[in-house]
Amino acid sequence: MLSKLRNYYMNLKIRYKILISLILVSTLTAIVVSLASYRYFADYALNQATYEIEKSIDIITHTLDSDLSDLYFDVSYSLDYEGIIEEILGDISHDHAEDYINDYLKIQDLFEQVMHNNDLIKNMVLLGANGEFYSTLTTGLNHHFDDAYMFDEGVIRSVKWYEVKANPLTNERDYIVPLVFPLKRDYFNTFSFYLNEDETPIANLYVFMDANKLDQYIAQMNKNASSKAILYNYDHQPISLPPNSNYYELAKSQAIIDFIADSSIAGNMEFIYDNQAYRVTKSSFGINGFTLINIISKTQLLAPLDALKGQVIRLLIYAVLFSLVISFVVSKSITSPLKKLMVLVTDIGKGHYRQSPHYAYNDEIGKLRNSLNELSSIINRQIDVIKSQEKAYAEAEIDILTQQINPHFLYNTLDYIHWEILDGNKKGASNMIESLAVFLRLGLNQGARLIKIESEVKRLEEYIHIINQRQKSAIRLATHYDESIAHHPLLILILQPLIENCIKHAFDETTQMIVSDPLIRVTLKVDDGTLTIIVDDNGKGMDVAKMTALIDDSDDKTSSHVGLRNVYLRMKAYYGNGATMTFSSTPFYSNAVVLTLPRVDS
Repeated sequence: MLSKLRNYYMNLKIRYKILISLILVSTLTAIVVSLASYRYFADYALNQATYEIEKSIDIITHTLDSDLSDLYFDVSYSLDYEGIIEEILGDISHDHAEDYINDYLKIQDLFEQVMHNNDLIKNMVLLGANGEFYSTLTTGLNHHFDDAYMFDEGVIRSVKWYEVKANPLTNERDYIVPLVFPLKRDYFNTFSFYLNEDETPIANLYVFMDANKLDQYIAQMNKNASSKAILYNYDHQPISLPPNSNYYELAKSQAIIDFIADSSIAGNMEFIYDNQAYRVTKSSFGINGFTLINIISKTQLLAPLDALKGQVIRLLIYAVLFSLVISFVVSKSITSPLKKLMVLVTDIGKGHYRQSPHYAYNDEIGKLRNSLNELSSIINRQIDVIKSQEKAYAEAEIDILTQQINPHFLYNTLDYIHWEILDGNKKGASNMIESLAVFLRLGLNQGARLIKIESEVKRLEEYIHIINQRQKSAIRLATHYDESIAHHPLLILILQPLIENCIKHAFDETTQMIVSDPLIRVTLKVDDGTLTIIVDDNGKGMDVAKMTALIDDSDDKTSSHVGLRNVYLRMKAYYGNGATMTFSSTPFYSNAVVLTLPRVDS
């Protein structure tokens, strides 16, 4: 029977489930409210509220005292940590403006550590007497103040808590509780927060407590939901209440301020404000003269109630227990499948198109879940098709671009060998043929697109030998790489066009009188799977801006740097958008092309 009822309910539409739930909850709520409205609870409510308030004040004062002690300790510890603050204060004292950026970065870990240990801290600021501003990187470097006193309070000589203020670092209307530590070194070379009348701080450390979080934190510890706990500083100003709070005007009323200021009055006070009766309980604590008060409206608490009999109390208990059980069952029946559905939707949003187990019931959630499973299956199939097409396109583009490099060089070399034979230079022709054979054998690479670094370097050496023979030049090639990466894979025909570009543009006829020892250096290194290649020469240099624009110009078909752009396109086609080509130039010293090739899964 129960199983049939459960299946019937689970197959209902969601709106009917919610309707049934609301009827049950509203009925039970009406019962509880009607029973609780009786006058019987008048004395009990007042006594219970008083007990909870006193207990809350005790818990809150002890907790806040411990938390503030931890905060003071964290601040004191951070000031002495690795001498960073001492170094910054020294730079502030000697006005070393050139060290500002380095100091700004050094202080980040200290601020982040203190803020990590104290959830109530919204931000931290170190403001030097010279106006230098230090805060977290999220705040930025654009804040500057004319003096070291952010809130125009004059010289601060001891730890000071301000009342709630608007955050001076943001444009939003968020509220903070400023805590200020004046900083100086005493005779024992330790930091002191307390200065003599004739002393001024080197800097002020501002700790901005989040006023809303502080208010919520205190509210969480308050055991009586009908009351409001508020923290005051030694100037009798509320420091845990944002100005937009409903209690703000009440908290700043003269009656409460006088009650806090009068130390001869202890415990509780009752007064009238805005035609409502309030009961206020206070307690002082801490070395900074804090006062915690708890305000409760007697007008609301002591509304006329009728006496209740024992059987009504028992009925109330039974109703509450029944309400809890029904609410739990109803809530779980709705939220459990919705949570599972949200997990599936979240995975789809992240690009994980997995299928969840089939949903057994035929309501809207079941239909939606099964539709999402079908959608995930379709998307997965489409992704596989797209990946296959993109891979085929990239491989075809690499083959086409590679074929553009070889014919021109091969034709010129064979033409040179032809003339060498006609001139009777058989040895020179033989050497050229041998070098060309090695060069072509390594270039063919058994049809593979990837080649070992050591093999590609060998091809470069043969290429330079051929070029020097053809052009009667003496260009030197210097290669640098660790033996541990000799077998690291590299896309074939990446380096030769770069060397050819150096020979053609760096060592032309205009540089022969200037560069007596033409040199091309090739450096290769691998870091965490990413291969970095630097090809530089000591030739006449290049226009870096022009070269950068050239490789991005897909419409330029007439440039003399076709080989360079060919390399760039092949890099992008094989290694993806993570591959980069950058340039730098110091004429007749070092003109470099730098390639960054990320790891590519086989």
